[in-house]
This record gives sequence, C-alpha cells and structure tokens, in this order.
Amino acid sequence: MKTNSIQMTRQSQNGNVEAILKSSKYVLILLISFAVSNAKIMSTLSPFGIALTASLPLGLSYVSFLGSLLGYIFLNGITQSFSYIIALIAILAVKMCWNSTLMHKRNIAAISVVSFLVSAATGGIDLFVSDFSVGGLFLKICEAFLSGSMTFFCATTFRTLGSKSSVKSAGIKDLSSGLVVLGIIILSLFQFQIGFLNVGRFLGLLMILSFMYSYGFSGGVLGGVIVALCAVLYNPELAPTTGILIVASFFGGVFKPLGKFGQLAVFVVTNATGTLI
Repeated sequence: MKTNSIQMTRQSQNGNVEAILKSSKYVLILLISFAVSNAKIMSTLSPFGIALTASLPLGLSYVSFLGSLLGYIFLNGITQSFSYIIALIAILAVKMCWNSTLMHKRNIAAISVVSFLVSAATGGIDLFVSDFSVGGLFLKICEAFLSGSMTFFCATTFRTLGSKSSVKSAGIKDLSSGLVVLGIIILSLFQFQIGFLNVGRFLGLLMILSFMYSYGFSGGVLGGVIVALCAVLYNPELAPTTGILIVASFFGGVFKPLGKFGQLAVFVVTNATGTLI
C-alpha cells in the first residue's frame, strides 16, 4: 500500500510538471507570435506571424494564430494588416484540411511552399484592390518569398528543439535556422519599451554576452552581427552605433582568457570609447 501510494504521488507530481511545461510552452508561443507579428523589414514587410503559424504542428498553430491575430490587430491595426489577417486565416484553414498528409510536421518543404503561395495570393489581391504599382508588386513578391523562407527556418528550428539529440550536435542548417529565428524575435522586441529599457536591445546584449562567454571572439562577432542587423532593420539611423557594437563584441570575445568580468569590462570600454569618438 505504501509503495502504491508513493507511485501515485510521483505520477501526480510528474503530471503536474508536464502540465506546467505544456502551459508554459503555450504562453511562450502566444507571446512570441504576438511580438513577431509586428516585426518589420524595410518598415513594410511583416509576414512573420503567418510563417510561425504555418511552421508549427496544428495544435500549436491555434495558439500561434491567436497570438499573431492579436498582434496584427492591436500593434498594426486592422486596416494596415488586413491582407496579413486573411493570409493567417487561410494558412490555418489549409493546415486544418491537410494536416494528416501535406501538412505533416516533417514535411517542411511542403508547408514552406504553401506559406509562399498563400502570402503571394493574399498580397496580390491586396495589391490589385489598392493602387497597383511595379514597386508594390516587387515588395509583395519579396514578402511571399520571405514568408516561405521564414516558415522553413521556424519549422527547422522547432524540429531541432523538439528532437532528443543535443543542440550542440545539430547541423549547420539547423543552427543557421535557429539564429535567423532568434534574430527575428530580437527584431520584434525593439518596438517594446519598459521605462528607459528597450527590450530588444537588452535581449540582444544578453545574447552577445552569452556568445562571447561561450565561444570567444567568433561567438562575439556572430552575436554582434545578428544584433546589428536587427537594429538596422528596425531603424537604419542606428547603423553607426551597430558598427561599434560589432567591434566591441569582437574585442570582448578576444579577451576570453580574462574571464567573464574581464570580457564585460573590455566590451563596455570599447563600446563607450567608440560612441564617444
């Protein structure tokens, strides 16, 4: 009886832990979807909520759909995001109809093509309903390709994170996809300000320091380049300071033998000196 009681207690605890982890995953996807729906490239292209919803398994797609829909409505407005909202509904409808075959979670190429076609169709309709122009057509084509490629990167990253193998054993395709997705998340957070703290810049800084501490100058440069690209895509006027950031990240990584505090000191001093110059 005592053994059975202990087993039941352990099963109950495991069930509670699994429920908490599952709920945390849903909340995280909801928040990320809300944020990335307003991430913009060239201040215009923003198909990232569509791509994320397309890339996830159907059960998680419902959560991503809700987060992206709320983001498009409250951060961008219904008028500006109308074509994105239609594409979001269309991609979810396609996944619901074909989930057992075409939309299998391992068939990354198929869902990427579907994401491209849906974005191209909705973007084309929006273009012809509004004022047609050659420049607008070019942007819609770029947006469709961006949607398809980001779907591929998101789906690859999700598969890597969900696999039982270590992230360190992942291939270059998996690591590259993860870095792209991480960059888009940082880009989306540049728009959020908490007091004097910019969430995107703060997260980018933490990523740079983490890469510096772990991989030295190569990690510092990689982290600096990613954050610099995100900052420039968010606001081109930040280009001069992002160059200084890359240099500071490099020197911070070079001085890895000094330890974490030494690296941090070099990073801060280099950044401050470059900014003053």
